Amino acid sequence: MNNFKIKAAVLSQSFIVMAIMVASTVLANIAQNFPEASLTAIQMVMTFGMVASFPATLLAGVLGNKINKKYLVLVALFLMMIGGLIPAFLNDQLIYIYASSLLIGAGQGTLMTTISNISTELFEGEERSQMYGLQTAFQNGGSVVMMMLAGMLARVQWSQAYLTFGIIIVTIIIVTIWLPAEKVAPEKTAADSGAPKAKVPGSIYFIGLLICLFCIGYSTFSLNASLYIASMNLGDPSTVALAMSLSTGAGVVGGFAFPKIFKVLNRFVLTLACAVTAGGYLLLVLFPSIAVVFLAAITAGIGFSLSVPLGIQAISETATPEQMSSSMGSYMAFTSVGAAASPLIINALAGLIPNADDGTVFLTSVVFLAILTVITIFWSIKTSNSKNVNQQNLAE
Repeated sequence: MNNFKIKAAVLSQSFIVMAIMVASTVLANIAQNFPEASLTAIQMVMTFGMVASFPATLLAGVLGNKINKKYLVLVALFLMMIGGLIPAFLNDQLIYIYASSLLIGAGQGTLMTTISNISTELFEGEERSQMYGLQTAFQNGGSVVMMMLAGMLARVQWSQAYLTFGIIIVTIIIVTIWLPAEKVAPEKTAADSGAPKAKVPGSIYFIGLLICLFCIGYSTFSLNASLYIASMNLGDPSTVALAMSLSTGAGVVGGFAFPKIFKVLNRFVLTLACAVTAGGYLLLVLFPSIAVVFLAAITAGIGFSLSVPLGIQAISETATPEQMSSSMGSYMAFTSVGAAASPLIINALAGLIPNADDGTVFLTSVVFLAILTVITIFWSIKTSNSKNVNQQNLAE
């Protein structure tokens, strides 16, 4: 099959995988439409998607070894499209929007794990590395396009922002025609090989925990940007879409810069990610304005794009081929848990601060990320030293 067509099929999936962010552009509008709902209830529109993504990433990692990945992709795409279009037609109760988020999240979680595994299987060497970079670019670029389109549609009616999910129809067609349906190799069990069953390395779980904590602090922006901009009278849904687009656009830059930064900082990349994100949120607390909102969006995007690839890098260094699929699924699940837990933890901590205002949640995230920054310094020193010792032993 034409290699261009295979790449187009894979990249078309990356283009729409972050479609859940469409909801972040209209959170303030949803809050206005349901004035009796609490702040946490509104934020749950995003959180439910992340909650559903958690088991989906784990399940996709397991199923990826058992059934054809093309079928997994198509199921994920249909879940996202159907879920995304629900609020465009049913939007008079929050339960419909929650159901939408659950379906989108389930599709997204399945797709994120499966895309990574497909690229690992279909491409090798330098071509695989190039595809990883292209996937990052398409993921963030697609997010920008979808959020900007959602922002324009929301000017007419907030629920019309969800019509953006109709774009997924194009991806379904491309995947159906061009993504090869490879046969699934019979799974080799521990009994067959006489070897113990492959398990996810403990180091992956610990890195996953650190990324989970980072996502708790990082997700404050995507969960609160729309509400913050509306309460401060700084703009409308199109302004929110621009802010979120700047964040994902910065993620493209951070994703391409990661390899070079990792060569210099190694594990300290996570420390940098925490510090950069916390710095942007601190500026938002001290100097609230639309310009600083955009700056905070950029720092958050850079922080996220530096932190998540670190875990993928660690998996490639420590996991065996048999462990790869389950390790990737477990790692992606940690990111989903962190994002889902963010409003519950950050809002609870923010409630302890007296005289709370619109910037209190960002101040809470600053403190949370500052503590995590210190933790990652000690972790980076320990793991970097261990890695150097291992490399010296191999050299000898």
